[in-house]
Amino acid sequence: DRLEDPPGVEELERWLRYMKMASAAYGTSYMVAMGLADVNTLGSSNEDAFCSHTGLPAGSVIAAQWESEGYCRPGWLLVEEAAHRNVVLVVRGTNSNADWLTDLRCANVPVRLAPPAPGR
Repeated sequence: DRLEDPPGVEELERWLRYMKMASAAYGTSYMVAMGLADVNTLGSSNEDAFCSHTGLPAGSVIAAQWESEGYCRPGWLLVEEAAHRNVVLVVRGTNSNADWLTDLRCANVPVRLAPPAPGR
């Protein structure tokens, strides 16, 4: 099937930004293992490697919990995209046994987001 209205360049660039954030949310070791970062990055902090991979300036990670804190408490990051006037919540995917248990418990829940403010 073909898309009736294929995404434009701006939409594709936004998807790429978010995909980079999602892959970098696993931390430095994962990025090196997956070929997303150079092995010399291993000495860097997760935050520095995240910013380098995503092209965001240092300090863009507002808050983070890089490792799962147990059952139903996955790793996450709150990231500022100042250039796009966005704050992004990145919830890391499965990375531990506790995450597997969380995966089994999760259910889809509809989320209603407010429309963008005028002029946005």
